[in-house]
Order: sequence, then C-alpha cells, then structure tokens
Amino acid sequence: MISEENKKFLLNLVRKALEEHLEGKESDVEKIPTELMNKGASFVTLKANNQQKGSIGTLFEHQELFLDAIENVKAAAFEDPRFAPLTIEDLKTTEIEISIIKNLKKLSYESEFELLDQINKGINGVIIKHGIRIGTLLPREWEKVDNKVEFLQLICEKANLDEDGWKNPSSEIYVYETETFTDD
Repeated sequence: MISEENKKFLLNLVRKALEEHLEGKESDVEKIPTELMNKGASFVTLKANNQQKGSIGTLFEHQELFLDAIENVKAAAFEDPRFAPLTIEDLKTTEIEISIIKNLKKLSYESEFELLDQINKGINGVIIKHGIRIGTLLPREWEKVDNKVEFLQLICEKANLDEDGWKNPSSEIYVYETETFTDD
C-alpha cells in the first residue's frame, strides 16, 4: 500500500509534468519519496466530465514507479490514438487516476475450469499474452461483463486475438490487483 501522502505527491507530480510539457518547459524533478523510487508498474487514466480522455499503462515493473507514472500520464495525454491530444485548457478540467499494478502472477493450469477458478471477479485484472500480442483489463472493468469468460473474450478482442485466444495453450495468462487513486 502506498501512503496517502505519497499518493498525493505522485498525483501532483504527474499533473505538474503534464503542465510543464504543455508549456514547453523541462520537467524539474524534485526530491522523490523512497517509496516511489521502487520499481513499479502503473496505468494512468485521464477523464473529463466522466468521459475517458486517455489511458495508457505499463503491466510489468521495469523502472521506478514515479518515472513510470510520468511516462504513462504523458502517453495517455498525447499518444492514446483513441483520443485527441490534451490541451492546456483541457487540463483544467481533467481528472487523473493512477492504478498501481500489484501482486502480478502468471497462472499455471491444466484446464479451462482450473484457469477460471484462479481468476477472482471484481478483484483481479487479467493479462493475456500470445506472442507479441497482449491485452489487459483492469479490475474496475468487470462491470462491463457478466462473467469470467466474457471478461477473457473482451481482453482477447483488445489484443487482436480471436475471442477464444485465452484457451490457446501457448497463451500466457496473468492476474494482478491494483491500488487506484485519483486527484478529483
């Protein structure tokens, strides 16, 4: 669990990074709390008026959490192909949500039933990786479906796999949890 103080710090840091980017300034990284210097993976979602404006994330830890969140907030704001790039005016009404990936675990199973039994609806995010194709849904996205099979099929669709791609023995399936907080 990230402390409340460090959640606020991280949210302020990524908002400041966006502002500086939009103003054409170099980011001046201040003293980072030790907890945020640990390797981590994050998803950053931008919303305005309850409408998503961008969402980009990292699934596997590869760098310090604070750097990961800064890179993902910029990518969500300016590189998500589903949305127009964020403007300085947009930023005033944009809410930033950070989801920290926790407890990532590759699943091992002998049958579809055994796989489904290891996925906790409403708690786990799921990653399906097949070759270079990869897709995920965060735990909060369980509200979009009625059951585990539909959840897995939706992830396959995002990964450009056929809907039963999760059944392919060469697909890797991971579960994770998130710690999510927002600057609303």
